[in-house]
This record gives sequence, structure tokens and C-alpha cells, in this order.
Amino acid sequence: MFNYTVAAQPNGSYLVKANLAQSDVNQNFVALASIYADLDGKIGLLGRVRMIGSSNLNDLKLPLPKKPKRVLINANYDVLSRK
Repeated sequence: MFNYTVAAQPNGSYLVKANLAQSDVNQNFVALASIYADLDGKIGLLGRVRMIGSSNLNDLKLPLPKKPKRVLINANYDVLSRK
């Protein structure tokens, strides 16, 4: 599960606050989840977070110079997943 909010900052930049959960995996399963942003129609990598086992990462904070159209994970199908 991935959810996020985008907030304008006083300096004109934007801050993405996100939560990411990994579930239904073995406790020893490790994955790098890539987080992307769609800025001006171009999808770029913001960074990667390490997920271990069934876990949650809350309060991820990602600064951006512009407001993204959307923020995504697994945009390039770089993590195994189930729909």
C-alpha cells in the first residue's frame, strides 16, 4: 500500500509526505522500493527505500522543487507485486 499528500512550502517548493507498506512476505524478504514523481510529464526517480519483511514506513518526507502531477511506486515494474 502506498499513499501520499503534497503540501506547498513557504519557500515555493513542495513536500511529499508518504506511507508505504509491504505485506504478505517472509520476515527475511528484503526489497528496495523505488519512489517516482511525475513532473511536467516526465517520470523521475526520487529515491529508494529498503523494506524488510511485512513492514510499514510512515512519515517518508520527500522535498520537490515543483508540484508533482502524481507520485508513484513501482513505475517501471522494478519490484515484484500482486494486484
